[in-house]
Parts: sequence; structure tokens; C-alpha cells
Amino acid sequence: IRSRLLFLPLTALTIVHPLTAIPVAISLCIYAVIKKEDRKFILISGTITALLALILNGREFLVYLPFITKYFGATFAAVAAGNTEATGLFMNDKSFLYAILWYAPLAIFALVTISYKKYLLPIIFLGVNTVLVLARTVFYQRFLVSIDLILIILAGIGLSIVWEWPRKEIKIVVII
Repeated sequence: IRSRLLFLPLTALTIVHPLTAIPVAISLCIYAVIKKEDRKFILISGTITALLALILNGREFLVYLPFITKYFGATFAAVAAGNTEATGLFMNDKSFLYAILWYAPLAIFALVTISYKKYLLPIIFLGVNTVLVLARTVFYQRFLVSIDLILIILAGIGLSIVWEWPRKEIKIVVII
């Protein structure tokens, strides 16, 4: 992460889909702790992004704030209070598992074989989203989309690793 224009896509993401900004911000903070040489750059980009997002889309954050503060970030309290909207209402866990069945093995294969240093930020992002979903935080079902996206990327990496194998028969069996 070294582009001086990093704040532009981060700001666009925060404006278009503010809920995705939560795991992205957490992931970048963890990344900054691990990668000390990028810490100052991420802090500056994050500050610029936060300021621009609040200026350009502050009203949207005010819509989500009561959900987060009223139920202390946990959906079980919101659902018990009759507010099922707090789960995110995007897709349930079962639908998500059915959707990822065909490419999850390649994604898991990629997770086992890749160099973590090369793909550190996407792996951190996957971990943060997984924790948010497992903890059933407010709007957790919407974070399933982020997990799905990272799993698709990892499946592509896994497929490219398989494609580099020398034996054609093994490639066909793995792809099928």
C-alpha cells in the first residue's frame, strides 16, 4: 500500500457503502500495527478518508449510529427487541454456505499454500469480517458479502496455483 491516492477509493467506498468502512478501517489498523513502515501513510490516508466521508456522507453515518449504540453492536439484543433489520437482512448463513460450496475448497487451498506476507491485507480483511460475522455484530449479514468477495479472490489464486502444476490430469480433477 503505497499510493498517495489511497484515500480516494477509500472515501468512495465509505460514501457508497458506509458499513464496509468498518471492517476496512479495522483491517487497515491491524495492518498498520503489523507493517510499521506503512503506519504513517495509513494514518494520514485514514484521517483524510474519515474527514472526507464525514463531510460528504455524515448523514448516512447518523442513520447507522443508533443501531450500533442502542444495542452495543450486538444483533441478538436488537433481534430480541424486535428489530430484525439490525442483522443486515442480506442473506442468511445457510444461503451463504450454499453459495460458497463450489469455490471454498480452492480458497482454502490458497490459504494453506500462499505466502501470507504477499497477501497480508486481504487475509486480515477476511479475518476481521469473519470475526464480525461470528460475533453477530450489528448488520453482520452484510459482512458476508465481503467474506464472499475475498473467498472468490482466494479461489482465483488457488486456481492459478493449480494451473501451474505440470500434470494435466491433476488439473482437470481439481478443477472439476
